[in-house]
Amino acid sequence: MEVVLTREPTETLYLKCFSGGVYSDGEWEPADDEEIFLSVAVSLHWDAWRSWVASMFQNMYFVMNGLSVVQEISEPGVIYIIPYNGRSDITYIPYYSGWMNSWWGEQPGYGFQYFEQHEMNVRWNHVWQGYERMSQWYRQISLRRKAMKRKLESQTCRNIFAGYMDMIHEAGYLREFGGMEEQFPGRLSETLPPVTKEEAVKMRSIAARSAFGRTEPDEADRQFLLMLYYRTAGYLDDELSGSRKMKFRYIRAFY
Repeated sequence: MEVVLTREPTETLYLKCFSGGVYSDGEWEPADDEEIFLSVAVSLHWDAWRSWVASMFQNMYFVMNGLSVVQEISEPGVIYIIPYNGRSDITYIPYYSGWMNSWWGEQPGYGFQYFEQHEMNVRWNHVWQGYERMSQWYRQISLRRKAMKRKLESQTCRNIFAGYMDMIHEAGYLREFGGMEEQFPGRLSETLPPVTKEEAVKMRSIAARSAFGRTEPDEADRQFLLMLYYRTAGYLDDELSGSRKMKFRYIRAFY
């Protein structure tokens, strides 16, 4: 393919063309984006505006970065992509970008405006006058994330562990395990580097005592589970991209 830029990037510019959904038999299956966007519309009571959800979320960081009031305002770059042999079945998208409807004349291909990583400085509560409503839509999602975090931090060890398993399953990992299996700690540490086998064994033990023991594990054990939860959530959030990251972070609010 041919790539045309209106300015020279100051850092590596990555383009994405695939978002995996479930990791199965050694490969990623494509994500079901429509299911994700439907979940967004339902959870935020936007059923009447369901058709807006896809573009709204795909452009979210680009739009909010442009609306944020900061001392140094960066103008977005422009990238035009001309597919090899005029192929239209694959679309390459820059991170932090917004789709452009116009292109130079009748040239083949498509274009995006984009920000580089170092230009990102989103201010959710400080936007230019006249754009408060759009910011409010996005802030609804941010507030929901904070509410889910507060709820998690008040849970018992058993429920934190259940949330942990739900989180790694949502990210496409170890769906064949429920968490209490003898092989689980080893497989978890092999699959997710942030967790050692010793930590996984301890996590399973705490969850078992919480579920089947006579007394609830102490606060130190609960904080240990929360620590592993947030460490794993951060790793998974970095690993995911595109609509899968949106669902993980904003719809399911795991991170």
